[in-house]
Amino acid sequence: MADAGLAGQVEIRHGDANEMTGEDTYDLVVMNTVPHEMGGPAGYRNVSRQARLALEPGGLVMVSKLAYPYSPTAYRGNPVSRMLAGVHIHEARVGRGAITHGELRSLIAGARCSDPRIIAQPIPTRLVMMGER
Repeated sequence: MADAGLAGQVEIRHGDANEMTGEDTYDLVVMNTVPHEMGGPAGYRNVSRQARLALEPGGLVMVSKLAYPYSPTAYRGNPVSRMLAGVHIHEARVGRGAITHGELRSLIAGARCSDPRIIAQPIPTRLVMMGER
């Protein structure tokens, strides 16, 4: 943060998404490859709700994850998606989920965050989605 000229303006906290404390506390909650590690749909919904509760009004939640496509056709039509198919199979074998774009949008909206949207970024294997409290 000091290198970016933000010393004293930004506080970074690292913690368990299931154990966020403090409602209306944060301007921004970032989850990097978090929801799919939460054991299934109930866990996905829980961390999404926890993030929303932790946000101040007007705060943002940002989720970065592997860009799993919507359908088998989408896997076939894109070289990056074809590459991710192997990762998807591995995640399923070890008991983790592979949340698609639509499912992530639904999780963010279901946590009562408004305007869930994909944020353009240059890494084709990553999906970044944001929503606002």
